[in-house]
Amino acid sequence: HQNLHRRGAGKGVMSRPLHDKVILVVGASSGMGRAISLDLAASGASLTLAARSAEKLEEVASAARRSGAEVS
Repeated sequence: HQNLHRRGAGKGVMSRPLHDKVILVVGASSGMGRAISLDLAASGASLTLAARSAEKLEEVASAARRSGAEVS
């Protein structure tokens, strides 16, 4: 159905719908928080990540950066 397709999908910035958003993810080092962080990174969001484990958090941050996300 035509209504189910995102308008502009696959065209530059529009293919990254969160390119101008900054999103805070708490619990980003594992589980759902990690999965959400990586999905948001792939969608073009800038991320602020927080978690108890600094080492695991840095692994997620690095993976997000490899997807092109800006991470703080």
